Amino acid sequence: MTVSNNRPPIRMDAVKALRPNHKGYSLDADGTLEWFAANTETAPTSTEIDAKLAELTTEYNNQDYQRKRKKEFPTIGDQLDSLYRDILAGKVDATGEFAKAIKKVKDDNPKS
Repeated sequence: MTVSNNRPPIRMDAVKALRPNHKGYSLDADGTLEWFAANTETAPTSTEIDAKLAELTTEYNNQDYQRKRKKEFPTIGDQLDSLYRDILAGKVDATGEFAKAIKKVKDDNPKS
C-alpha cells in the first residue's frame, strides 16, 4: 500500500494495508482495535499493526523530497510557457530556462 503523500501514516492506514477487504472496525484513542463480526478475515494483531505502521512511516519519510519538490516546481502552465520560449530561442537543451528551473528544484531537493 502506498501511503498518502499529504500526511504521515496512522494506525488506521496500517490496518487498511494489512486487511484491505475488511468489513469494518474501530480504533479507540489508545489504539485498541475492535474487529467487527462481519469480517471474514482475522483481526491483525497489535504487533502486525505496529510493524506495518513502521514500514509505512519509513515509506512516507523516504518520499520527503517528492513533497518538497512538488511545492517548488513551477505550475505545468508555467513550465510549458518556459519550454515554448526556449524552443523559440533555440535553447531546448540544458542552457534553456526550463531546464535550469527544473534542475534547481531537483538540486535543492535531492532524493537522498
